[in-house]
Amino acid sequence: MHSLTRNAPPATRSQPSVHVHVHLHEKSESRVWLAVHGQPMAVFVLTDQIRATSFSAMHSLRALGINVELLTGDRPEAAASVAQELGITKVEAGVKPEGKADRIRQLRASTQGLVAMAGDGTIVATDPSKETEALTLAASLASSSLHPLSRALVHAALSRKLSLQTISDIHDVPGQGISGKTSSGQAVVLGNPAFLKTHGIDLTKESFTSDVHVHDKNESRVYLARNSEPMAVFVLTDQIRATSFPAMHSLRALGINVELLTGDRPEAADAVAKELGITKVESGVKPEDKADLVRQLRSSTKGLVAMAGDGTNDAPALASADLGISLGSGTDAAKEASAVVVLKGDLAGVARAFFLGRATVRTIWQNLAWAFGYNLFALPAAAGLFLPLFGWALNPTWAAGSMALSCVFLTVNALRLLRFSPKN
Repeated sequence: MHSLTRNAPPATRSQPSVHVHVHLHEKSESRVWLAVHGQPMAVFVLTDQIRATSFSAMHSLRALGINVELLTGDRPEAAASVAQELGITKVEAGVKPEGKADRIRQLRASTQGLVAMAGDGTIVATDPSKETEALTLAASLASSSLHPLSRALVHAALSRKLSLQTISDIHDVPGQGISGKTSSGQAVVLGNPAFLKTHGIDLTKESFTSDVHVHDKNESRVYLARNSEPMAVFVLTDQIRATSFPAMHSLRALGINVELLTGDRPEAADAVAKELGITKVESGVKPEDKADLVRQLRSSTKGLVAMAGDGTNDAPALASADLGISLGSGTDAAKEASAVVVLKGDLAGVARAFFLGRATVRTIWQNLAWAFGYNLFALPAAAGLFLPLFGWALNPTWAAGSMALSCVFLTVNALRLLRFSPKN
């Protein structure tokens, strides 16, 4: 705001007059008017401040062959000023919110490539050949990893019917990333920023972190570099299964305290934990540290500690827990390190396992109570020990028959577990 003056109305107040003097020194200024009881009162002059990272971001987008268009509801003068500073040649100003969707559809119909819409109104038209090349390289490298994010990239490539390349000299660092070489000798690196930094790749220099607009906190980013140059960033969203919510409710109903232990970013981990109602979160944990955290929990917790996981990286932690639970979709290493393997790869299976375990223990106690009770009564009766007291003894034939019936009862009671269905 450069200049704002408001004159007081005359003493008669019969005809209030307001004189507002606004000096616009920059085209990128926007004006907001204020009226009280139908009378103009003030005007506010706001200046759009362009972030310093936006200039390097635009340079990176142009280097990738991406055409950028500015779509905004601001005045044409303000929009043109911002576009000129950023080097954007095509501007659509004064666009109403309902008109933005129509503009996107027009672009999709007239553009051969893909059209992306950023939250700030920037339209990014990508070159499909470069996107395909990046996804092919990433999926080819990720196919040698068992990480869930790697499997997601491979699935995305195969769903587009892309042919994966052969990657050699593969070096996989669990929980961080993977590197290798293509058949043409190009060095490719896929992973988090820390992993790329160990390979001498600086993502901040290319402004990759500001190029990606993350709308959901539970998004994870995987970066791809080729020949020590940043090439692409993949944004993956963790989809919480619908069965996880009732599973968490069931675990809490059993009196089980749940803690989330993950190598994901704090923002993504906190978002997932908040949705599931988990209050304690350990994020950014390296694979080798998970086992230490489990051992610390065992030493500080009065009860037993169970660990559920499905990855090779989880195997040491699964082996360190009092009870290791591997999901059915997990790796062989995770299954070997676990005492229990849940056939279905979701939390609902873990909750069912606890319910079934408690039902099994309850059935064992029922059978023991029946067996001991029956034998304490039937054996003395068959031996005639009740004759002096009651003048009655159990016929040996009836004793043998009742023993067989007792065994049938115990077997049927145990077989009821086959029809067991947990109550949420």
